[in-house]
Amino acid sequence: MSSLSHLARDLISVRRRTPDLQTGDYTGLSAPAGVWAWRRGRTVTVALNLSDAHTVFDGLEGTVAIATDRIRDGETVSDRLELRPWEGVVVVDSQHD
Repeated sequence: MSSLSHLARDLISVRRRTPDLQTGDYTGLSAPAGVWAWRRGRTVTVALNLSDAHTVFDGLEGTVAIATDRIRDGETVSDRLELRPWEGVVVVDSQHD
């Protein structure tokens, strides 16, 4: 199975076990140029760096549930999330679940 297939399978698994990804309201977030970020419900933030540049997304707390760079899975985010070019992360804030 390819890395992309593993990522897709694991994204589906994260969605199944995270209620806010199933029914949470979508709220677009202010983000640096080249980054698309949004909140689902109260506990989930998704940030996608759609550029060739490294960037920083501030004001985020939680744990990386899944990322395009799988080595980041489980990483703690404390106010500052660095995103490499073309990287995406799903962060869950367990303080609000």
